[in-house]
Amino acid sequence: MKTDATPENIYAVADAIKAVMEANTRDYFINESSSLANA
Repeated sequence: MKTDATPENIYAVADAIKAVMEANTRDYFINESSSLANA
């Protein structure tokens, strides 16, 4: 992490990472539920 990054920029990057992780997690659970339902 840059030591000269503004708090706003740090927050924006963290928020973007969180959004990507939430999207991947949501897709994972949907896929796993579908696999169980089709078993």
